[in-house]
Amino acid sequence: MQPERHLEQPMRRDHALCVGLVSLPFASAVRPSLQLGLLQALGRAGGHRIDSHHLYLSLAQTMGLGLYEELCQHRGHMTGDWLFSLAAFGGLSTGGLSTRHYLEHFPSEVDWIESKDLSSSFLATLRQERLPRFIEDCLGRIDWGSYDVVGFTSTFQQNVASLALARAIKRAHPQVCILFGGSNLDGDMGKEVVRSFPWVDYVISGEADEAFPAFLDALSQGETRPTLDGLLVRSDDGSVGGTRSRPLTEMDGLPVPDFADYFDQASELGLLGEIAPKLSLPFESSRGCWWGAKHHCTFCGLNGSGMGYRSKSPERVLDELGTQADRHGVTSFEAVDNILNMTYFDDFFGEIENRGLDYEFFYEIKSNLTRAKIEKLARGGVRTVQPGIESLSTDILRLMRKGCTMLQNVLCLKWCSHYGIGVSWNLLFGFPGEREDHYHEQHQVLEKISHLQPPVSCNRIWLERFSPYYFRSDEWGIEQLQPSRSYRYVYPDHVDVEAIAYFFDYIMPNTLPAQFHATTQRLVEGWNEAWKSGDHDTMTYRRISDALLIDVRRDGVSRSRMLRGPLAQTYLYCGEAIRSIRKVRHHLEAVTGSMYSDETVGELLEGFCEAGLMVGELGRYLSLALPSRRGC
Repeated sequence: MQPERHLEQPMRRDHALCVGLVSLPFASAVRPSLQLGLLQALGRAGGHRIDSHHLYLSLAQTMGLGLYEELCQHRGHMTGDWLFSLAAFGGLSTGGLSTRHYLEHFPSEVDWIESKDLSSSFLATLRQERLPRFIEDCLGRIDWGSYDVVGFTSTFQQNVASLALARAIKRAHPQVCILFGGSNLDGDMGKEVVRSFPWVDYVISGEADEAFPAFLDALSQGETRPTLDGLLVRSDDGSVGGTRSRPLTEMDGLPVPDFADYFDQASELGLLGEIAPKLSLPFESSRGCWWGAKHHCTFCGLNGSGMGYRSKSPERVLDELGTQADRHGVTSFEAVDNILNMTYFDDFFGEIENRGLDYEFFYEIKSNLTRAKIEKLARGGVRTVQPGIESLSTDILRLMRKGCTMLQNVLCLKWCSHYGIGVSWNLLFGFPGEREDHYHEQHQVLEKISHLQPPVSCNRIWLERFSPYYFRSDEWGIEQLQPSRSYRYVYPDHVDVEAIAYFFDYIMPNTLPAQFHATTQRLVEGWNEAWKSGDHDTMTYRRISDALLIDVRRDGVSRSRMLRGPLAQTYLYCGEAIRSIRKVRHHLEAVTGSMYSDETVGELLEGFCEAGLMVGELGRYLSLALPSRRGC
């Protein structure tokens, strides 16, 4: 069966357009859509009437917030998109519409849902009954025919739910212009959506800050098929024209996102009280990645069309946060930045501390920070970070092009724990050139730091579009690079999944088999269980008059060790920062007045490592115990 075609209908040509913006599952319900909030503010600044519909809230309300959020966090085998595929593509030819076949081919999906005390029949009912009904409810609840344009934002697993509702709207109101945008529409992915789904009239590929207002203005002035930077459009012959938008360079000129519709809709659904304890307002202080612009991490597929780093001024961000806190009474904020601007430690977080503002933040950071900088984050309200820690092997980190070392990663974990900053991190494997000894050394480090926050998981890397592994696959000898097979269970047969896919299956040469990492995976699972129970290992030190007491609790057994004189001086000195043998020797000579050889100092430091109290690498060392007084 060929996909249906729709004739273009005349659009109302008032100067101001009526526009509905839509965000669908599986976007998290505990934060408003930043994309909708920003586009709504931009459109209204241009004189257009803009409504935002945070429709994911409705599904969260009917399904239950907890279970809904679990589905949002579950990447699986394109699970979120697959669940909506019947609602979106029922009636179109596809080899993957069978729920049974999907679950047979991906038994891990059954294991996952059963871990939530549900059965595979729940997924079947969701896909075959509840989600098609959800799309019907969304169609009937809102007068879509009153809009000139309905725009959908699509990130992560929002594509198919968006296509489902867009198709329903176009059938019911063929005169309405359907616009798509978001990271799922970047480059070839956006072109394939326009080519394959005729109910989608336009796609904005890349950043929409300039393209979206220009598009609305062009339509309001009577243009039937605008030609604009960043706008993809289907020609009469079915070909797709257009290019990505140019990345925005001046971010201070952006308006404050408008989240009022989110709060109104959450309140109407009776969700606001349940959401409130978890609610965090998204904001952006920068785009791109200053590290990636210099050394693109081999497996990272973020920033497809906008790697160049751009940042708002600290004062502009402070003004935005103040406005949002005043509007909504919320002081918890989530930065969507890929990496923190290094000038923000003083100019932003320092200013928050100076003003006595009670803001709390999530930020993505680079892990090679000093204790002083991590303390500055904590004093400036940072409560959770994602520091890009993906290995505790310097050799593996070098293969990733991460630009940091094992010791820097451990130091970051250590001082974040001390200052009460939660750390979200992972262990990854599957890098060409990895060796068994790399992971044996990592395992030894992991066994020593069980008093620090555990990684979320230990898994093989995903191969993503826009990553160096994707666009320079020949350089690493990557073979059989093809879209992840789950895409065939999501999209109809006429869709070129090579063009629309973001995740890819592959054979990576010169890597270790997955089973080699089973021991580390078991260690990580046990580590997480201990931390969730609250009965986890600890390692702290107490200063006394002229000595140091190190208190260690491992596997339920507690012991203390007294360090005096040079031993205590060395341990404290190597706790503040990573130290070389030469620096330790100079420090000891300065504080004791005695002379030491590098050999003597090296033996002392290695003794601490053998006792599990330090980690060392290439003649540099870090003490692992935390000060007993938190935050001091």
